[in-house]
Amino acid sequence: MNFFGRTFNVIIGASLLTGLIVTTMWFFGYRESLPAIDLLSVVSAFLIIVVGTLFNLGIRWLRWHYLVRRLTKNLVSKDSLKLYFATLPAILTPFYIGELIRYYFLKDKLPASFADFVLIWLLERVCDVIILSLFFMFASENVIMGLIIFGCVLLVMGVFGSTQTPERKRTPLLRIGVITTCLAGTFLAWAALMVFAGLAMKLIAPTLSFHGLIESFTGGSIAGGVTGVPGGLGVTGSVSILYLKDFGLESGLAILVIALLRAGTTWFSVALGFVVFAVFRRDILSAHRQQVQGHFDELAPEYDDNIPIHIRERLLKRKTEMLNAVLTDHFSDSKLRGLDFGCGQGWYAQEMSGHGMEVHGVDLSSSQVKMARDHATASGADVHYCSYNGSQLPYRDSVFDFVYCINVIHHIVDPQTRGTVLNEIQRVLKKDGLFIMHEINTDNVIFRLYMSYLFPVLKDIDEGTESWISPQALPEIDGIEWLQKTQYYTFLPDFFPAFLLNRAIKFEQMLERGPLRRWSAHYMAIARKETD
Repeated sequence: MNFFGRTFNVIIGASLLTGLIVTTMWFFGYRESLPAIDLLSVVSAFLIIVVGTLFNLGIRWLRWHYLVRRLTKNLVSKDSLKLYFATLPAILTPFYIGELIRYYFLKDKLPASFADFVLIWLLERVCDVIILSLFFMFASENVIMGLIIFGCVLLVMGVFGSTQTPERKRTPLLRIGVITTCLAGTFLAWAALMVFAGLAMKLIAPTLSFHGLIESFTGGSIAGGVTGVPGGLGVTGSVSILYLKDFGLESGLAILVIALLRAGTTWFSVALGFVVFAVFRRDILSAHRQQVQGHFDELAPEYDDNIPIHIRERLLKRKTEMLNAVLTDHFSDSKLRGLDFGCGQGWYAQEMSGHGMEVHGVDLSSSQVKMARDHATASGADVHYCSYNGSQLPYRDSVFDFVYCINVIHHIVDPQTRGTVLNEIQRVLKKDGLFIMHEINTDNVIFRLYMSYLFPVLKDIDEGTESWISPQALPEIDGIEWLQKTQYYTFLPDFFPAFLLNRAIKFEQMLERGPLRRWSAHYMAIARKETD
């Protein structure tokens, strides 16, 4: 170990020891005044604080992952979540500087530099200080000072935004929208923790006002953060206790309150980090970006389990009805030949073949194709399935009347590969043939947040690396013209319960017909191959 490493370890060790000594002195110095509180109340308060901490950590992960995504979308969401939580013990380093270790886990997997991760770390720390300071000012009823701080932040951001240099514009982390989002996420993270801490205090310190709790909590946190003491040991707790005593709490009760807060926040986070690292150590050390083919091959046996059956059947019916309506309107001949591009397990191809059409299905995943064939055999559907190599479709030129794809194109994140695929679709289409694309509508900011950050963690279909296609910016395809017939549909999320579905459909239909339809969850875009 070099001199820097030894010195760093000595500093951390000395700081932790000092914090432990100070904490011990508080307990032993006032052990006789520690109140006798019902054990159930103490345990209940601790668990409530833990819940608040989990909310806080979840939002803080979203903040960190959002910042990393400004640099690259190649970080799989589940890998990101595991790494973030596994490195939580890094809060026991000065100024949380140990969080920079995440770079070393990711440096060979992401096109980002160490300086980028330093900037992410700096943005997180600055946002924490700003939001905690605002909470402190408002809690201490120094509203004017809080407004001044907030106004100064807005002024600095405005000046910064109006003086963007070419170098800054090339740094996505320094854009005003990114900084604003980071501040908003920081506010939500701390607000969630304070609300749960307030609920917990009702059980063990009912006389403590909510603004008193916030002032003591934020005051101690700011003191611990500014001094840079690892985990705020010996500083955060001491300052918070002194604030609580000013609010009339007995020394023993103040110590117990802070001990619970520290146990349910800092020490729970550290323990959680060690557990996550122990459980997911192999995944964390070998986190990698899977290719689309490998991802869906691995997912094939459990694919059905990712979408509730009532949602899957509803979307299957809805999308095939829309497809048939478009084809009936455009073609006079009912004997059509079509291609399901990215057919998956063949649900849509089988449904379309039942309407008297000759349907073929292709997919990059051989496992999905195999399951599609098995399903077709079991149901007696006449569908022709095959795998393809991702670059050239195994068909002659101009053989299909229509080609459709259901939530496929956003998985092709490389622009060059996407262009090749779309050109292949154009090649196999007949003159005046239709390309019908169903995609996720992430113009809705809330739905984009869900699909980009939460859905990839809750489900296995997406990884959080997808490249969404806005209906306002459809991809250009040589020889194909997008028609002005984009249809927006569905507002109910994939987790909507079955017993409420029928009651909510009328409301959804009203939204689809109204001015809010542009914010739907899905859309269908139609393109026609030129005849010239």
